[in-house]
Amino acid sequence: MRPVSPRRSAFTLIELLVVIAIIAILIGLLLPAVQKVREAAARMSCTNNLKQLALAGHAYHDTNGRMPVDDDYGGQNPTGKPLTVFSALLPYIEQGNQSPAAAKPIKVFLCPSRRSGATVAFDDYGAVHHVDWGFRSGGSGWYTILGGPYLAGGRSHQSPSFTGITDGTSNTLFLGHKGVAPKYYNGGSPPAYGQTRTDFNWACWDGGSTVGDHWEHKRQPGFVVPDNYDPENMQYYMSTPHTNTMPCANADGSVRGVRVGVDAETLFRLWTYNDGLVATLPD
Repeated sequence: MRPVSPRRSAFTLIELLVVIAIIAILIGLLLPAVQKVREAAARMSCTNNLKQLALAGHAYHDTNGRMPVDDDYGGQNPTGKPLTVFSALLPYIEQGNQSPAAAKPIKVFLCPSRRSGATVAFDDYGAVHHVDWGFRSGGSGWYTILGGPYLAGGRSHQSPSFTGITDGTSNTLFLGHKGVAPKYYNGGSPPAYGQTRTDFNWACWDGGSTVGDHWEHKRQPGFVVPDNYDPENMQYYMSTPHTNTMPCANADGSVRGVRVGVDAETLFRLWTYNDGLVATLPD
């Protein structure tokens, strides 16, 4: 009679190592897919934020007869205190109870691929300075629809009404992503032109301890780079944490992507609302 083999009660070491190796391989195959799904969800949330802000810009226009302005020097603000596009839009995103004097994080101002858990009143979106700066000569004074920096004599450029956007609202950018390197997501940023506090908060209030400077919500108009690009003066750039394209809000309320590395002239034309040099965003 053949003897009965004893029942084995455990894996051998080799079998256990094989199982661990198989699990590691499966996890390695799964992680990129999970990351892609997570980024797709973050991009969708970011697109929704920009859509809400663009529609809030339209609601502001309906009330005030022109687009909101990002203005460091008073300008359209009847209080005479600095007014940012974000503080101007508060009543139109159901945040009218928020005080710029005690700025708090507001989810719609934050790109979820950057700072979804921010505890400081950062903002991740912005426009650019006057569009002829560093590119067009002669001081033609072409601006984005959010206005621009102060002109001679301290006058602020007025933002246009829809009829003043002669290049067409579907061909004009409203908001994109500010240049912020990952190491500054939690605060601080290198100076631009020797200025500091260029990524401080959405309020940029009244010259006190909470105020930023005029790079706060504006950037150089000729560049879109990945967020991991980190030159000394990142504030010169628009940048995006999203792969390949930067979601942007258009003046018509739509949200479309601007390719990273797009040529400077096209980008300048997309930010300019009335220079007659129309450029369109790709579908």
